[in-house]
Amino acid sequence: MSMRVSTIVIILVVLVGGYYVAKKKGYIGKVEKAMEDSFGSHYATANKHYLAEKYEDAIKEYRAAVKKDPKHENAFDAMARVGDCYARLDDYDKAVAAYRETLKRYPGAKRENEIKTRIAKINALSGK
Repeated sequence: MSMRVSTIVIILVVLVGGYYVAKKKGYIGKVEKAMEDSFGSHYATANKHYLAEKYEDAIKEYRAAVKKDPKHENAFDAMARVGDCYARLDDYDKAVAAYRETLKRYPGAKRENEIKTRIAKINALSGK
């Protein structure tokens, strides 16, 4: 039993020591910063802003997410949401421009027709 306890103590000392060294050398801070500046972090923050109807903040975060990783599996959705945000702000010219940018960046995407429909609806409503 005492051997088991001493093994646990040694493991804890190694873990704590490793954490201390990593923190001291700045590795922990770099990992935390990298996580804050990831596609997922920007995308999640953008979605929170969108749901809170803070569309201008959401636009910034969606664009930051796409800039961070334009090939991410949710990059198309992030770009499309930029258009949605502009539409919610009644800035239809920018909404259409964002939707067109989405189609240009991601040709042949599964939801391409959905974005084309949004453009057509906006153009019909605005008489273009």
